[in-house]
Amino acid sequence: MTRGWRVLLFVAAGLPAALGVFAQRPPSAPLPTVPIVRLAVPDRMNAVPALAARGAFVAVVWAATAENQTDAFVAVSRDGGRSFGGPSRVNDVPGTVRAATESGPRVALGPPLAGRTDPVVTVVWAGREPASTIRLTRSRDGGRTFDASTRLEGEHAVGNRGWASLDVDDRGAARVVWLDHRRTAAWPGGEHHHGGGVTSAPVRDTEPTPTDAVARAQLSGLYMASGSGPAREIARGVCYCCKTSMASGPGGVVVASWRHVFDGNLRDIAFVLSRDGGRTFGAPTRVSQDGWAIDGCPEDGPAVALDTTGAVHLAWPTVVPGPAPFKAVFYASARDGVHASPRMQLSPRGRTVAHPSIVLAADGLPLVAWDGAGTDRAIWVTAGMKNGRFGPPTRLSGEVDASYPVGARTSDGVLWAWREQEGAATRIAVSRPPR
Repeated sequence: MTRGWRVLLFVAAGLPAALGVFAQRPPSAPLPTVPIVRLAVPDRMNAVPALAARGAFVAVVWAATAENQTDAFVAVSRDGGRSFGGPSRVNDVPGTVRAATESGPRVALGPPLAGRTDPVVTVVWAGREPASTIRLTRSRDGGRTFDASTRLEGEHAVGNRGWASLDVDDRGAARVVWLDHRRTAAWPGGEHHHGGGVTSAPVRDTEPTPTDAVARAQLSGLYMASGSGPAREIARGVCYCCKTSMASGPGGVVVASWRHVFDGNLRDIAFVLSRDGGRTFGAPTRVSQDGWAIDGCPEDGPAVALDTTGAVHLAWPTVVPGPAPFKAVFYASARDGVHASPRMQLSPRGRTVAHPSIVLAADGLPLVAWDGAGTDRAIWVTAGMKNGRFGPPTRLSGEVDASYPVGARTSDGVLWAWREQEGAATRIAVSRPPR
């Protein structure tokens, strides 16, 4: 793997990050200080971070772009995210990564190989070569070098694809889901996906007529690849530009979540559950009937986590209607893996927020982070409590523009990362706030 990339890496102990409550402290108020590690490839646009942790080993992956050429870089920490080494380029063909908004490289950590101490680092990304691909690679030496990447979508898959998510279980088995447009490419109008709503019915084996607007919208699919098996469709009718999310738990439980297009063009969150390691999945579950109809894709998807009992925890954004509509972040859980609880609003009423991330703390309680909008481009987090409610949101980021949070649990706490922009400079911030 290409080495020698310079990295901007420093701890900004004097830069502010807030511990104030969202509804009580305006974004411009003075902020207490907490250490933040910042990563960047100089002279590039650094964006769309992803984060994974296994014990004290932490890996951050992000996309870095210059002159319309994008690469994925990974930096690792062996002290729980307090310091990081220099980055390694992940993609074996330079400049071929596709990344935008919620579609960036993803990272997961598996058990170390025999005789090694560092976890196996697995990274997946969407490629442009010029065909649209889903690529996966592994590092067996702690992120220093990476294997030649493999294609997951199939050799002759037409159409566009992206918004992948990745999970690696405790046996080291990697599973990837992504949004795929291969079925829409053959229809008149190409890959337009803003048509009529669809149902959550199982995938059909026969193709519908192009005059059936509902069935045509069903052609955008959620695909999955695991192990060396071929990619397969596990759901159809997806909202095409929102991130996917997946997780695995004990006993072969696997969950995947996405934004679905239901009848009436309603863009609600759905998930599917497998209890056999991803070999088969049940019918999709509609998490909440939010009533958000939009002729387009909001580019704002769900986040999902599994606890040790197999319960599903979800956070997602949706618009709250009214005289002054706003986008809020909600939470629900499915204790039986099938039936979701009534939604609970986590973000303050009247403030538009987006891009949630969810992490389960060591006690099994959820933490949910999001970013603000407009003049409040900051990162906020709220912690679940034993009574089933959530505490007041706490600000994580400092004074600069911050967006797209991601989180992971280490051996001694929860770590968060996000994108920062200050003028033309962009970087990835990593922080461990006190809980």
